[in-house]
Formats: sequence, C-alpha cells, structure tokens
Amino acid sequence: MVGAIARQSVMSSDREGLVIGYREATALRDTLLTRQGEVVRGHEFHYSCLNAPLGREEAAYEFATRGQVEGFVQGNLLATYVHLSFSGFPPAAQRFVAAAKAWQVHAGGE
Repeated sequence: MVGAIARQSVMSSDREGLVIGYREATALRDTLLTRQGEVVRGHEFHYSCLNAPLGREEAAYEFATRGQVEGFVQGNLLATYVHLSFSGFPPAAQRFVAAAKAWQVHAGGE
C-alpha cells in the first residue's frame, strides 16, 4: 500500500479468497519481534494476497504444517499477515517496546 516492499496486495472478490485460521510458525531470521528459530503462534484473517510469492531469503516465517513461507523482512520492517499474540509470546511485546524506546532516544526524544 505504501511501496515499502516490492509487492502489491491484491484483494479477492469472492469468499474463495478468504484465508483464516490459527498458525504456528518458525522465525527464519531475526526480526523486530522474533529471533531466528523461535516458534510463534498467531492467526490470519484476510481476503488479500501478494501478487508475487516471497522467496525464502526474504521471508519472516515458515508455517509448521505446510512448510510455506510467509511475511517479509528487511531491516526493521516486518510485513506479515500473521497477527501474533503478545500474551502468548511476551518476548515479542518486550522487543517491540525496547525498539520503540531505542528509536525515541535516536530521534532525540525523552
């Protein structure tokens, strides 16, 4: 939507395009919220998909049951359809807060 990744989100026009369900995923690399090898749980609920598949070298996660990669990582950008449960994986929430504090210091805030 904002041109941050080299993909477009394409909306499905019917119910056949609905992706919904709980997911268990393994982090393929370090991200803002996860570290490589950590297993996280969350859910997906969307009618859109990317116009081109992600390569394993740029993906955030691999789904445990399907071996499918998901999410895009570049620097501190994490773009994903998986909604993580911070209550189910507290380190993600802690890392998010730490990153926000580090950015505030970097930007000259208090």
